[in-house]
Amino acid sequence: MQSCRIREHAKSDVHKLAAESFFNPGVPLVLSQDVDLLRGAVPQVGDWLRAWRAVRTPVSWTAAELAQKTEAFVERRVIGDSTPTFMKRKVFAAMTRIMAEVTRREKRASLRQATAISISVDDRQAYRLIRYKCAGPISQRPSSESGPSSDGVSSDSGPSSDGVSSEDAGALRSRSGVLAVLRRGGVADESIESIDEDYSVKMRDSILRGIERLCTPAGGARDDELVQHVLDHVLTFCADGAAPAQKCGKLLKEFCRRLTLVWRDVSHALRIAGIGSLKCEPRFASFWSDVFDARHALVPDIQNSDAWRAKLMMAQKRVMSHRGSQGGGLEKVMQHFAFAKQRMDSAAEPARKYCCLVAALAVLLCSIAADERVDRDVRRRAQTFIDKMTPKHFVDAGLFADFSSSVLAFVRVFDVEDHDPAMTMRQKTTHMQKWERVFVDGQVLAACPLDQGMTCTQIAIDQAMACGPIYYGNRCLRLWPQGAAAEVGEAAAGIRRVVEASISRVHAELSTGSLQLDFCVFDLKTWHRALRREREGNDDLVRLLARKAGRICKALPLVPQACPIPSIS
Repeated sequence: MQSCRIREHAKSDVHKLAAESFFNPGVPLVLSQDVDLLRGAVPQVGDWLRAWRAVRTPVSWTAAELAQKTEAFVERRVIGDSTPTFMKRKVFAAMTRIMAEVTRREKRASLRQATAISISVDDRQAYRLIRYKCAGPISQRPSSESGPSSDGVSSDSGPSSDGVSSEDAGALRSRSGVLAVLRRGGVADESIESIDEDYSVKMRDSILRGIERLCTPAGGARDDELVQHVLDHVLTFCADGAAPAQKCGKLLKEFCRRLTLVWRDVSHALRIAGIGSLKCEPRFASFWSDVFDARHALVPDIQNSDAWRAKLMMAQKRVMSHRGSQGGGLEKVMQHFAFAKQRMDSAAEPARKYCCLVAALAVLLCSIAADERVDRDVRRRAQTFIDKMTPKHFVDAGLFADFSSSVLAFVRVFDVEDHDPAMTMRQKTTHMQKWERVFVDGQVLAACPLDQGMTCTQIAIDQAMACGPIYYGNRCLRLWPQGAAAEVGEAAAGIRRVVEASISRVHAELSTGSLQLDFCVFDLKTWHRALRREREGNDDLVRLLARKAGRICKALPLVPQACPIPSIS
């Protein structure tokens, strides 16, 4: 007998009954009537897992069907002689709709129990992503709904099967997810007259439309009670800095009567405050244009040419053969810059790589400029860039990479799935002090051993100073000639202006007196510092935190005496 027949027998109902009887001899053998319910075309657990994977790793339904067909052939699940059984693409689509409806039902249950809801909106071309975060009691499972509803889901009043203890009853559970993804605002057919309508009003209507769609079960009627419950418990609205998006939040107050906070996405604001100020300084704007942004800029030209990439790898090998490593102790050959202009962090990592490859890039450009087989325009562009490779260029490259990396690290603090607003004040203060210490006070230029971590500025300067003269054609290139130290002082003054402008913009975006920063009253470390200063005879910080807590209570509104802060009353 073939082994495949033994595996098929192990899946049969007869074998399962025999195994159950063998391992439980004292239990009477009962033929379940539910076995027939799972016969035929009913999807099994493995089928649901395959459908889930097809959704989580996006592929077309046809590709999912072909993958399932191959798997069925390998497992030799056959009907009759040689026809493998597998799920068709329409079955995959139907199962996906079922999983989507189950997820929507869980979201409706969470929103039904929510006592506070936050909504965020983000547009990307024709699509609008609406996300939510809600908090509610954990006395029940989030996937169940209290009492009968239009979803056809009910829950008993007994203890929760979610493992919630009696001590946790009344505590809050938070849940976040996607409320809706709408294409062109969720309107199928728009008339030409709709172009003249206020964009903020259309954005507000699309949010309301998304809430209504989520509150409408598949094949059922819209749950107007749940829609009103969601609107009544929206407290916060967040969007990017575009004026129509901020206006949309204010217009939403007409329907969300408790909407208190309408603020700008912090990550978006910090990116503009940092990188925007950097690109407004002429010397750094020139570096950005020459290396990354302009037509025929160096990095895009290298990425778009396989020949240039191959020559750059050869140049890196030559540099490492002479020095043992490249800038920053890099001992491997880099194959690409990973530059994508459309990405938010499009310049931070490629700029650091540029500083590490200063010597190799100089060798590459010299070889192209001296090769008469290369087109004349290409040789001319290479020579033009070589003429720009002065000490000023290398110092600007290092400072550009250092500051953009520091801005990106600041942005990533807020660009997380669940950021704690109580930490915003302390995180802002920490990064502002770091910017002043590193860039304004000049620590970015201080000499630092390689094993302790060199800044990009140090790496670029070290590469230029260590590189000897490069002879090509009838010319000679010296990356760091005598008298180049004066360029460092001018670049330091330029980055100081950038940092001062960035700090001013950050203070304007995250004003100390704004309600957004008043949530620092929930930061325990801030309270510890305030109470320690109060014991030393200085109660200014305690009074400041008390005023911030009072503003939060007034905005929500809450009774100040109900807040667990003794100094408020």
